[in-house]
Amino acid sequence: MNVKKRRILLGMIIAIGGLFRVMRVGWGYPYILHPDEPIIIKNAIDLLERHSYEVMVYFRPDHFEIKWDALIFNIYSWLRFHAPATEMYEAHSGDFMVLARLFTVFWGILMIPFMYKILKKIKGDSAGLIGAGILAVAPVFVFHSSLATPDIPLACMVLLIFYFSIFYLEKGEVKYLVVIAALTGISITIKYSGGINCLIIAIVVIMRNLKEKEFLKIIQQGILSIAVVLAVMFVISPNLFTNFAAVYEAFRTEAVKKGHLGIRNLGYWGNICYYTGIMLDQFGYLCLFFIGGGILD
Repeated sequence: MNVKKRRILLGMIIAIGGLFRVMRVGWGYPYILHPDEPIIIKNAIDLLERHSYEVMVYFRPDHFEIKWDALIFNIYSWLRFHAPATEMYEAHSGDFMVLARLFTVFWGILMIPFMYKILKKIKGDSAGLIGAGILAVAPVFVFHSSLATPDIPLACMVLLIFYFSIFYLEKGEVKYLVVIAALTGISITIKYSGGINCLIIAIVVIMRNLKEKEFLKIIQQGILSIAVVLAVMFVISPNLFTNFAAVYEAFRTEAVKKGHLGIRNLGYWGNICYYTGIMLDQFGYLCLFFIGGGILD
């Protein structure tokens, strides 16, 4: 397939994926039906009401999305209503819900071309187009890309980290490492579990520098990565540092699973089985064959 046809096909895949996601943002309008969405939407309004930069919620923590949504809400409100979002929210809450969902849609669509780029680098154009196509239409990605929740922004950050990790491993340039560390810092302000991306940083730094036998660089670049991660986190969410007691309490509460909506008290392995079952239901059990084939390949 020549370059022009490949670009047209990829453009069509992105357009279809975008259309599917945008079509779902009105689900439940004007009511917020998903239990996780009010955490982001209402805290964005709360941020504007307090004229503050500090988001007063810590358990996920969602600070990245909340702050962007607060900015989007106010711009939209002034453009449409010529009044601040805090005054218009009660009468037009459905509009702000759609805006928050469209912010997620942006990251969901962005995942499609980057899935193509990653698979193209690893297995070639055909694999890239197939992967992008699956991501564009897979119900689980379409559904979560049209909700004001942290999962898709975090998933997109992981894809971006993989993408720039490939360039770092190939070229060893520090600028790519800085980008990876910055994206990791952002991912942690979306969801604490984004901290697992620090493991990716450690792996690529060690792999790259062991290959070149640059042992001192492992330490130097490790320190640099930690500094960038913490700096980005501090810029986005300074109160994760200044109010660490609240962060610790959020971790403690999540660990014991008390007072958490939707918790089924299944325990660690029970939760693993529960969410695995959900993924299999949404992807289809046939995906096991493709996953197994990919692992073997």
